[in-house]
Order: sequence, then structure tokens, then C-alpha cells
Amino acid sequence: MIEKLKTIVDALNGATTSDGLQIEAAIIDESELMAQVTVETREEFPIIVDINETQVLAIVNLFESEEIKEGLEAEMMEGMLSMNIPLPLSAFAKTGQQYQLYGAASVDSKPEVLVEEIDMLSCNLDAALEAFSSYLK
Repeated sequence: MIEKLKTIVDALNGATTSDGLQIEAAIIDESELMAQVTVETREEFPIIVDINETQVLAIVNLFESEEIKEGLEAEMMEGMLSMNIPLPLSAFAKTGQQYQLYGAASVDSKPEVLVEEIDMLSCNLDAALEAFSSYLK
């Protein structure tokens, strides 16, 4: 599986998004099969790519619960549920206190498909931050 991760990182590193932004990727944990991907101008929101036997999972942390204005978390979560369907190839999640946006693809996906997935996740990141910024302190 490490060879698959290296292939993914090689495909992502130096690729560009549909907006012409540069993508950089590096393996951060070989034993856990994880890489970190950054997109130009969005470096403060690194995307973690994790592979296993069946899928490639790409996750970006949005914000923590403590950053949400008091009394608005339930309303914001309802908005996220409503946005899950129209947001292409991405979905919202919450791990512990961390809100996230993620996408997944088959581990057998061609590298260019994974570049498209990262591109879409990065674009959706902008949409999500814009949509939910009014809920943040």
C-alpha cells in the first residue's frame, strides 16, 4: 500500500486545480499511510489523505466546536446536513470537537481522478467556510 500512497503523492505534487492553484503533497506517516496535501492560498487548511485496502479518504479540518457562536451549533449542523447533497463529492463530518469536510474515492481510482477529488474538496472548502462563517466567533 505504501507504493499506492507514493503514486498518489507523485500525482498530486505539482498538479494544479481547475482554478490554476498549485497543489503540494508529501507523505507524513508511512506506517499509517497518510499524506498531507496543501493547495496554494489555502495552506492554513491542509488536506490529510489516508488510504486503506478499499478507499482513499481526504479530510480537511474546518473549525472546532468552541469557535462556534453560543446557541448556534444546532442550526449550523442542520445547515451542514442540508448542504451535504448539493456539495459535489464532499460531505461534512465531526470527529470529537472538530468539524471536517471530506471526500472518498476507491483505492483503485486512477491518480488523475484523485487530483480531481482534491481539487473539488478544496473548492468545496471555500464554499463551506463562506456558508458557515456567520456561525463562527
